Amino acid sequence: MFISLVLCNPVFGDFTAKINFRLPYANNTQFFTFVNDAANKRQYFEYYNQSGAVIDTHLTHDEKTVYYTRTEIDKLTCQIVKEEATMVVPDLTNFTKMDDTIIDGVLVHHYRFKSIYMPEDDVSGSAYLAAQTYQQDFYMKNEIPFRWEIWGRSNFDSHQDYYILDYITFETKIDASVFAPTDLCKKATHSLKHVQHPASIISLHQQQSAPSSENFKQTVQRLLNLKPKSYRVSPNKFSEYSATDLHFLKKRILRNEPTLPTKPLTIDQDFVSQKHFDWRIRGGIAFVKDQVACGSCWTFGATGVLEARINIQRLKENKNAELLSFSEQSVVDCFWDYDRSYENSNGCEGGSSDYGLKWFTTLQGFALQVDYPYLGQNDFCKKDLFTYKEYEATGAYRVPANDVDQLKMALKDGPVAVAVTVSDGFVFYSGGILDDASCSSEYDKLGHAVVLVGWGTDAEVGEYWIIRNSWSNVWGMDGYINIKIAGNICGVMTDASYAEIIKTAK
Repeated sequence: MFISLVLCNPVFGDFTAKINFRLPYANNTQFFTFVNDAANKRQYFEYYNQSGAVIDTHLTHDEKTVYYTRTEIDKLTCQIVKEEATMVVPDLTNFTKMDDTIIDGVLVHHYRFKSIYMPEDDVSGSAYLAAQTYQQDFYMKNEIPFRWEIWGRSNFDSHQDYYILDYITFETKIDASVFAPTDLCKKATHSLKHVQHPASIISLHQQQSAPSSENFKQTVQRLLNLKPKSYRVSPNKFSEYSATDLHFLKKRILRNEPTLPTKPLTIDQDFVSQKHFDWRIRGGIAFVKDQVACGSCWTFGATGVLEARINIQRLKENKNAELLSFSEQSVVDCFWDYDRSYENSNGCEGGSSDYGLKWFTTLQGFALQVDYPYLGQNDFCKKDLFTYKEYEATGAYRVPANDVDQLKMALKDGPVAVAVTVSDGFVFYSGGILDDASCSSEYDKLGHAVVLVGWGTDAEVGEYWIIRNSWSNVWGMDGYINIKIAGNICGVMTDASYAEIIKTAK
């Protein structure tokens, strides 16, 4: 029998921790070291790839200056960024001391924070009615952090999720030399407005952002104000962000004037008159993916088109062919603006599906997910993993804008990459057909890349597009969203593109 010890809540000052940050639903693990200088309000993150090489650092040098070192293809560069401080251990003030328990054969002290929020607003006639459950479990071996588990609809990228921080080492001492800017950073001139890095989720949890927070209440009120008739919205892992903070979701593709050629297609009236056409049913669509804490939606848009169109061709040759999944990480790592203009491809800080598709046409082979797995960080390019050569991309084209039949015809041979505007109705979508008049169709407002897989028809709403997102299969309807066609809601028809695929000649 184990006796629960009565402890004062620990306070963490200066420390150095080596941490594995796991996202089980996304099958993703991040590896980093964190150094906290409490007295001088300085922090240092150092991220590693699976080989142990440093690929990303964040140095809070003072309250006004944060240096961000990232990998670009084959070298490190340094940027100046705006970034809030992040703590990787919780404030235990509102936690409850539980009985000691055993994890992985280790006796640990257990602290729990749990909260349930039920909206008190008058929700009659509203599409939103839900209770939110948050739970955090923090474990310590003696006075040393051991594990932090975060359950619930949190704030990382879109949905009910589960995060685990395993403290591999934890020392109450620091090496002050890590806070000295490198020569590379001393010369930094380029600055970024926003950077997403994996540990950023922790800061809001550290601040006890339970569903009683002001951001959450404001989110609920915004959802109540929508009063949608044809679709449903629910709080999700974005709920803890303020309306201003949600900007990072809305501008993760780089908007430049299109350079892909437009290719009008001959209209097949029998084809475009169908009430339903869905590549999920016809075959060729792989599983819904999760971009995690990386602004790489544009790579999921481009790669989603490539892999689906190749799978469709493979299934035509062999109906029992295995669906292949292609590597978004290979695009994040290997396709950057070679002149470092940061206008078209910028790794986890944004890019363009159009340019990604165009880049595919220059390759002699592609990388498969199984060989080049998704990390969700800018990593060094591994060109030797581009080994798949059964098919090639021969051309990349834009669909004539604002033309329903042209976009339907582009779908005839496979899914299409589209850029969309992200409104509250889109972010918090949970079902039905999105008909959000506030979701702009203007080109300059498009900020997120998704994959169009088909269309359908509803007796009341009319025709709608079927779209696959990259916020995991627990966002929306199993990772998908239906958007009304009439009115070009969210700009689905404003900027669409695809690649033509042929079998490689032997």
